[in-house]
Amino acid sequence: MTELTELAELYQTSINQRRQQVGADSIGWGILGASHMAERWMVNAIRHQPVAPNAPGIAGSWAVAVYSHNEWRAQQFARANQIPHACVNLDDLLSRREIQCIYVSSHPRHHFPLTMAALAAGKHVLCETPLALTVEEAQTMQRAADNRGLLLAVNHARRTTPALLQMRALLADQAIGDVLGGRISNTTFLPPQFQTWRLQANGGGVLFDRTIHSLDLLRFLLGDEIVEVMAANAQQILSEQVATGSAAPVEEDVLSIVRMAQRNLTFQLHDSFVIPHNPTSIEIYGTAGTLVARGVLNEQEDSELRILHNQQYTIEPLAQINAYWQQLYYFNAVVRQQNPLSATPGLANALDGIKSLTATLTVRQAIQTHAPMLLKL
Repeated sequence: MTELTELAELYQTSINQRRQQVGADSIGWGILGASHMAERWMVNAIRHQPVAPNAPGIAGSWAVAVYSHNEWRAQQFARANQIPHACVNLDDLLSRREIQCIYVSSHPRHHFPLTMAALAAGKHVLCETPLALTVEEAQTMQRAADNRGLLLAVNHARRTTPALLQMRALLADQAIGDVLGGRISNTTFLPPQFQTWRLQANGGGVLFDRTIHSLDLLRFLLGDEIVEVMAANAQQILSEQVATGSAAPVEEDVLSIVRMAQRNLTFQLHDSFVIPHNPTSIEIYGTAGTLVARGVLNEQEDSELRILHNQQYTIEPLAQINAYWQQLYYFNAVVRQQNPLSATPGLANALDGIKSLTATLTVRQAIQTHAPMLLKL
């Protein structure tokens, strides 16, 4: 039985078990930002972790408190998700001794100050993407975590999508021979309820929302580094700035060509907010076949992985496991010192976050200069 299959069985057991009692061995989580992502996925991922090691019947982790600068939103979020404490003062949450870990789920412009405050309070941090808005801020965050011996990770949850974990394993086994290139398409329409800060400068745009994940997945799947990018900004339809003319619109539809370090391979990326009828996909081409993963970049899609040999598709069996649950499982295991961070490649560490941010900002430079850009790593 493979590790992923065993983990899928543990996941099914965990989500079906009755709610466990909180005890001294339970890892307490504080949530900074009463976001859709936190409510839709992460609270349940925290709540449905396996029972604490060597403590039958005791919850593996639990959501202790939520922080939002909006008092009504904090209280509403806490009630709806059965979280004991709602805080509008950040120090009130960070001073709680039962909280060991923090999930940062706020607007990207708040990631740096919130993470730095959490690290200063001695908390491990799982931060949403992007890790920060500048490389300098992200590097400061990494140093702060390292200096305090704390775990800082980035929620690149696409890494633990079952189809992509299987794709990574097949690539490592050279199931399609030598890799020749590929493409990633992440072009689902941005829903109206998300057409707020994602269409505004200083943290919004398709680059920080989608391209950053595409770039991280190239590094993760191939075990390679990005060294050069070319990019063009295509359509701009949704941005508020387009109508007002008050500022340059954010990127909504970006085409990129990415060159990798090993064997000088190139990959095509298309990340868009404005194309409504195109399923997300990742294709990797090899000398002996092609891997095609569909529905892997959008939580609303059913994922599938196919391998093409001699014009014949074979559908790969996939473990049934939630990617966000698996991110929390890996994070908790590192915090408990059950696994070293190096043994959980599906969990992106601070350096991974810095590299995906660097690549994303380089794509933006390529768009602005209309020229190929080398990465500064």
